Amino acid sequence: MSLPQTVAASRGAAVPLTDQEEIEGQRKEGYGSPKLRMPYASGEFNFTAFFYFRDEKLAEVSLKLASGDPNSLVGALRGKYGKEFHLNESGFLKIHTWRHEGDQVSLTIIGSSASVAYHPLLNDSNKGL
Repeated sequence: MSLPQTVAASRGAAVPLTDQEEIEGQRKEGYGSPKLRMPYASGEFNFTAFFYFRDEKLAEVSLKLASGDPNSLVGALRGKYGKEFHLNESGFLKIHTWRHEGDQVSLTIIGSSASVAYHPLLNDSNKGL
């Protein structure tokens, strides 16, 4: 999906990041740079969605938790995707990873902050979403 297609699919809710937001979002190895953002809500959770593009194709959607309990979010994701494929807990850092239908879903919790990243599992074609 291209940037204009992503904006159209969001019905105009996805807007370009400011230069400062793009700098703070930084590049993610293999997933490009954040170019769009929009508010997103699911159940009791409110997020800011960031859309990462690589080679002009959507490569990752990252949801930064704006309101809601990170531990409840873990439960909601387990309810949707089942038991984690991988779980890494180290002090204030927790990373929960699920694999679902060729995609990877990762929940990163640092203290009281949380974000969920959705991206395809990389393969030889490295196709975007």
